Amino acid sequence: MKKLVLIGLIGISLIVLVVGFSSDAVKRTSSFIAENSEIKVGWVEFSDLDSIKCSYSMFTGTEERIIKVEIGDCILLNYSITVDEGSVEIEVRDPAGEVLWKHQFEKGSFASSVKIETNQSGWHKVVIRGEGAGGSFDVSWKVERRCGYFES
Repeated sequence: MKKLVLIGLIGISLIVLVVGFSSDAVKRTSSFIAENSEIKVGWVEFSDLDSIKCSYSMFTGTEERIIKVEIGDCILLNYSITVDEGSVEIEVRDPAGEVLWKHQFEKGSFASSVKIETNQSGWHKVVIRGEGAGGSFDVSWKVERRCGYFES
């Protein structure tokens, strides 16, 4: 164990010597860490194929789930969110990554449903993003087949 720590310290020292402590390198490193960090404190999660329910003291990061839909289907998204601090954002993306629906929540309690028409077949994503958030969310979804299709 002591050898691993020593090797790690030597490796970090070499990186510092090669890269140096230029403010640009430090800014890039800090930015990378901030963009790729995830914090979950007091995280309790219950999820299945069509829902995710979480409570937490602190949540900074992203939770994603995928939904298989066909063109013309609708996604019925139900949510109940409590934000004690920070913010929580929910979005639904199509297979190309385009945002079909998005909403940000700040301090308060919110509950609603939204029907989202899909414009292509494939795997869509439900993305839940927290930024310094404390609270809870309960998000579920159901695919309604051919909701935009009317036979004549």
